[in-house]
Amino acid sequence: MNAYIYQADLFCPDCAKEIMAKLDAAGKKPKDPDEDAFDSDDYPKGPYVDGGGEADGPQNCGGCHCWLENPLTSEGVNQVLEMADDEIAKGPAGYNRIMPAKGTGEEDASFAHWHGSPHKAIVLEWLEDLTSYNLEPEQQARLDRALAILRDGEDPEEYDAALAREGEGEDEEVQPSPNRDELSIGEAANRIVDALLESGQKYRVKFPVTRDMSPIDYVVSDKGMETKEEEALWSYNRSRAHDGLRPLTELPSGVRFVPIQADT
Repeated sequence: MNAYIYQADLFCPDCAKEIMAKLDAAGKKPKDPDEDAFDSDDYPKGPYVDGGGEADGPQNCGGCHCWLENPLTSEGVNQVLEMADDEIAKGPAGYNRIMPAKGTGEEDASFAHWHGSPHKAIVLEWLEDLTSYNLEPEQQARLDRALAILRDGEDPEEYDAALAREGEGEDEEVQPSPNRDELSIGEAANRIVDALLESGQKYRVKFPVTRDMSPIDYVVSDKGMETKEEEALWSYNRSRAHDGLRPLTELPSGVRFVPIQADT
């Protein structure tokens, strides 16, 4: 989104146009349109692309307070993730609280853009943008958790417990097969293939919302020679092709694989 600078603050195009219209009506429009000929304290300057440029936090409009869609530094990413953690700490009653709508007399002017929306909508807009970033593993894990809770409605305690169970499974020591040292390379490879064919662990793969795709789930497996990641990417590209989009060569950030427990 483009941004304008006026009196040491940033404004979205709509709010900037309103300011300029009022100044024009008051006869305060600069005679020389060259930005070097007037001061931003007197009249808005711009537009500037990407919400004014990369910053250490989300930049919001000084008028309606909408997010200006500026790119974030690593520090800015961490700031958004910290705000998400704070939002989750409020509990469902806090982050699902509907902010008073405009005209009720109870609205907060600093949240004008989100009047009538749940409080979590503020941080959710920033979180969903982070799905297009190449994040560090720890940042990605925090983003996945925040989106699962604030966007998908998962219970925080249940999410954390499920994550802990997955971690315990990954930490289990793999026992060596009998006489492993006596197996030839070919025999070992055949046993691995046979084991994969027999196991066929199924997963529910959850794709996050992106700039051109809505969130979507598939059921995939590691059965056979195709990995769950390869099957997930193939399914996702079929959906993209249906929407007239080009295929991807790798999974987008934020994809989660949740093991499906077999019936016992």
